[in-house]
Amino acid sequence: MRCELIPGSQLPSLMDSQDVHAIILESRWIREKETLFMLYRAETGADYMGLNWDALWEVLTDHSLMHKPITAIVHTAWPLPLPEKDLQIYYGLLSDAFEYHQGSFAHEKCEVKEPHFKIIFVYDSEEEKSEMEKTLNAYAG
Repeated sequence: MRCELIPGSQLPSLMDSQDVHAIILESRWIREKETLFMLYRAETGADYMGLNWDALWEVLTDHSLMHKPITAIVHTAWPLPLPEKDLQIYYGLLSDAFEYHQGSFAHEKCEVKEPHFKIIFVYDSEEEKSEMEKTLNAYAG
């Protein structure tokens, strides 16, 4: 999965950026997939969103919800406390959404120099960063 790992100290500047619509997922509150869906609904304003994986895909690929040149899905805590099966589905959706957005703008004249859809995980220590890299690389394969 293509994602960025950033230290927690960079989160305020990301949130203050005029070019970034940051969808902040307070990951420590996620205990089940329905909580994840409700966080997405609240953060995106997608009141139509159902509480299932298909609905999350629709939100992740809905260009009308992307109000700024860059949309960033930001996970603020590690690890995501979801069952393994749900993590596989979720990381797969994020990866597919990234590829979808890369392809959907590939043929358009886009002034944005960096990817307009980002998946970000925030870490608090180098140990945590290393653990994230190892786990996320396992899902990339």
